[in-house]
Amino acid sequence: MTATRMGFREQARRPLLLILLVAVPFLFISWMIAVTEPIPHLIELPGGRYRLTTMKELHGAVMVPITVGFLAGLIGLFVVQSALASDRRLVLAGFSPGEAILPRLVVLVSGTLVVLAVSLGVTTIDFIPVSWLPFVAGNLLAGLIYGAIGALAGALIGRLGGAYLMFFLPMLDIGIAQNPMFFHGPPPGWATVLPGYGPTRVLIDGAFSPTFHAGAPLAIALLWLAGLSLALVVLLRRSVGGRTARPG
Repeated sequence: MTATRMGFREQARRPLLLILLVAVPFLFISWMIAVTEPIPHLIELPGGRYRLTTMKELHGAVMVPITVGFLAGLIGLFVVQSALASDRRLVLAGFSPGEAILPRLVVLVSGTLVVLAVSLGVTTIDFIPVSWLPFVAGNLLAGLIYGAIGALAGALIGRLGGAYLMFFLPMLDIGIAQNPMFFHGPPPGWATVLPGYGPTRVLIDGAFSPTFHAGAPLAIALLWLAGLSLALVVLLRRSVGGRTARPG
């Protein structure tokens, strides 16, 4: 509990991060929806069903995972950058590696939930999904997956490289490759191997369908989340090292 409290306090000292968590969803989502014309557009839903909607409604649905993925990735980046140095000292002070890592994961998930809540609140001003549960679940999975990717990027390629990756990857993946605004049928084959495929298909199903048909994409998203989470835990455990006996 002490380490978790200190982790939240550490992130609260980053005013830029706090501004990003609140201001970016309001400005980014509202502006993009406002400038989009309500042009009719036919989309393919999971299960092979088709739905006639508008570009404006599609933008309302897709802007949430883009924003959540981008900001969750930055949160993961900042959290891991903090962990690489300070958590080694916690282990030397007597924490087990698990006790040092768990507070970082709690901070990462909590930050993702804050971004998700703000983004959903902004989106509901202009767009209401047909089924809330899969829509929220898809966006949450997108945030957690990209939060783990941001954390891994921060540990493997550093803060600057990780920041560039988080600026471009969610937009290229969710904003273009998975975005039904750019195609009428299912996503192109190469897009199915990207991390945003499963979450996006789940939330698109919830956004425009009263019944759930995205079981396979949900399983794919959960596999991505499990694999990335395992890789992150292993990397953090190796970075903080084992418990060292105190002298004397």
